[in-house]
Amino acid sequence: MYFSQGLGQQKKNLIDTAFKK
Repeated sequence: MYFSQGLGQQKKNLIDTAFKK
């Protein structure tokens, strides 16, 4: 559960960073 949640958060952060640049 925690592992999956962490992965989702990391993906979201990566996408947010890519769009901000």
